[in-house]
Amino acid sequence: MVSLNSVVLSKNLVLSFNKILQKKGAKELSELIIRNLFCFVKKANKTNPLLLFKDALEKTKFYSEIKSIRIFGMLYKVPIEIKPKRQRNIILKTIVLNALKKDDLSVDACLMKEILDCCDLTSHSIKACDEFHKIAELNKIYILYRY
Repeated sequence: MVSLNSVVLSKNLVLSFNKILQKKGAKELSELIIRNLFCFVKKANKTNPLLLFKDALEKTKFYSEIKSIRIFGMLYKVPIEIKPKRQRNIILKTIVLNALKKDDLSVDACLMKEILDCCDLTSHSIKACDEFHKIAELNKIYILYRY
């Protein structure tokens, strides 16, 4: 049984993914890309594409970001916790950017490969996330300068 909260969350997730894919107001094109992407994922894995998409986003979640703060002429890279809405936007942007770096014929196929790679933990998005978390871990001594 699918709950109402999961349906609303899925709708919001797809809408924000649509906004990131849009360029210069090409809403119909981005909707077509998302529709084809979910069809490709369903054919490839024979599972619900929304669940697979949510799983990929959960595995590539950024928990903190680095902010440069200047104190007494010195620049410190301070890790700052991210709010959930910002987390979602960063995840979607990194997935789209890393998918577009792949050399494939269509954007749909590139996005499908990136999402499937995220589920298999072999994606460039996951590597970027881990690298980001390592930098935040190294700079956690400067956390007292965050405000």
